[in-house]
Amino acid sequence: ADFTHIIFCTGYNLTIPFLSADCNLQVHDNLVYPLYKHCINIYHPTMCFIGLPIYAYPIQLFDLQARFVMQYYSGKLQLPSAEDMLADTERDLAERRERGLPRRKLHVVGDRQFDYYDELVALTGIDNVRPVIRKLSKICGGKFLYDLQNYRKTAFKVIDDENYVQFKLGEV
Repeated sequence: ADFTHIIFCTGYNLTIPFLSADCNLQVHDNLVYPLYKHCINIYHPTMCFIGLPIYAYPIQLFDLQARFVMQYYSGKLQLPSAEDMLADTERDLAERRERGLPRRKLHVVGDRQFDYYDELVALTGIDNVRPVIRKLSKICGGKFLYDLQNYRKTAFKVIDDENYVQFKLGEV
């Protein structure tokens, strides 16, 4: 696939003033709408946002979303109709609202990030995050929450798809 532009952005207060109103996107309180699976502009599906969901392990998120959209951009798969993508997006946002998420948190994946990844995989057949990465994500998340002063002092070496070795930084 040929790309005309790639815009690299980081930030906590989401605005996209550089996009024309013709893009048919709205941003209110950090919700970018309407995006199919939190990344593809429903009305202009050649435009995507990689890395928009928050409270996720970013490398896995970026990788899976990029491979997800490339299944469509490469022509391997065809996107659903705009109507079907919009209905899917509305169902997803309604479910998030039912869980009590305010608008500014509707792109949160958090403890459901692997469910989100599983959904992208089911739709496209791309390879999923390895089981060992899922295990390490839970361990690292727990260390971050319950041992904030020391969690960065631990390192892991992945042995295979299921196993890892844990050690303190500085040990080899």
